[in-house]
Amino acid sequence: MPPWDTWFAYLISGTAPPLTFLLAWIPLSLIAPVQAAMDISATQHLEWLDESSSDFLRQAYQELGLT
Repeated sequence: MPPWDTWFAYLISGTAPPLTFLLAWIPLSLIAPVQAAMDISATQHLEWLDESSSDFLRQAYQELGLT
């Protein structure tokens, strides 16, 4: 889990059951180590927001003005 001071949004989908998403800012200097951690993550619940396959997250990406 990313350090709490990098979190910028906690989203809850309107689906049943609701899905929850914790969005965090990753400094450029940490992109490579974070990607390495994502590559070996046993749960596969980590992904880059701009590469998400989730319609809900793609919409949130646009609404947050991150495009």
